[in-house]
Amino acid sequence: MTLNEVIRDTAGNLERITLNHRFALASALATTLLDFHKASLVHKSISSHNIIFFSRHGPCIDDPYLIGFNYSRPNQPKAFTTGPPPSLTARKYYHPSYTSEASRRGERFRLDYDYYGLGLVLVEIGLWDRLENFKGNSPTELKNRLLKTQVPLLGHTVGQSYRKAVEACLMGPFG
Repeated sequence: MTLNEVIRDTAGNLERITLNHRFALASALATTLLDFHKASLVHKSISSHNIIFFSRHGPCIDDPYLIGFNYSRPNQPKAFTTGPPPSLTARKYYHPSYTSEASRRGERFRLDYDYYGLGLVLVEIGLWDRLENFKGNSPTELKNRLLKTQVPLLGHTVGQSYRKAVEACLMGPFG
């Protein structure tokens, strides 16, 4: 199952995933992305649709796998790259600055765009709700609404340190 499916299937019932498991998941995802970046690679498709779990006994988020490497590439100026994918679902997780037009102008996907996608996934984990349930008419409006209305709630649901980490991912750049 994907993380998106686990959240969908457990969000409204008593089989909710525990806070400890959600913290462990968030930590594992952040560490995986950091290790990926240490290898001088960009993933380019971080989303709750590209995090999967294998379990025969109901929802379990103990052992996440990051998938969706279709657009991954070395983080080098001469590495071949494509612009954002055509899928509207996938594009919701892309940084507002990474558009098809920007790509045509020669702007490349940056490491902090991966962290932006991670920040959106961390919002989903922290609030245990799917990104598609948060409204925004554009990527910029979605980002601004999340920062104004949803990210502050993280302080109450998962703590201030988690909230600050999400803000850092969404605000970037990291340098």
